[in-house]
Amino acid sequence: MDLSVQNKVIKHLEEIEEAGEMVLAKQQECIVYDRNRQKSREAVRKLMQLDSENKQWACLSDQFFLFPSVGLRKAIEEDIKVYDSEIQKLNHQLKEDINWLHELEASVNLLFTQFQMTNLLTSGHRRYNPLLDEWIIVSPHRIQRPWGGQMESDNHKPTEVTDVSVKCTKNPLLPGSVRASGLITPNYQSVYTFHNDFPALRV
Repeated sequence: MDLSVQNKVIKHLEEIEEAGEMVLAKQQECIVYDRNRQKSREAVRKLMQLDSENKQWACLSDQFFLFPSVGLRKAIEEDIKVYDSEIQKLNHQLKEDINWLHELEASVNLLFTQFQMTNLLTSGHRRYNPLLDEWIIVSPHRIQRPWGGQMESDNHKPTEVTDVSVKCTKNPLLPGSVRASGLITPNYQSVYTFHNDFPALRV
């Protein structure tokens, strides 16, 4: 992987991790506020069932205090309003943070896709050949389109084309047709294997 692309991917992943941690923290904060709100509502219901003229014991910061029932209930109801406001604010922030997280995930997925496409055209890769029932390693330069063919220095050199009128524009693989390299396809009469046309190595 190119160093600039690698740094860009790492930066995107760090941003995704930071955004994800922020979402999780706010979700946990919402859970804590909601749990305290439910406890406060239970306390208000209990106070409504008791005699409002009597004082009631309340535990605050691990200490017990004796408060008038009416005043205690009003204080707890004010706490419930604060919890409602904080939860509503956090839910709004969570919606924005989750949308931002989805945008970051989409951008890094696009970046990975672009890298994979670039890597596919610049590096060899494995491909399954169902006709031979085996895996092959495809050379990167044979993926480029249009591929003009390839020649190796050996004794199986095709015949060079001297007459341009022989050229066949419909199918360069037909017998006697001119290929992209300017060489003529042999005049084969049966099944013919083009020399060095196998696109990859067997693995």
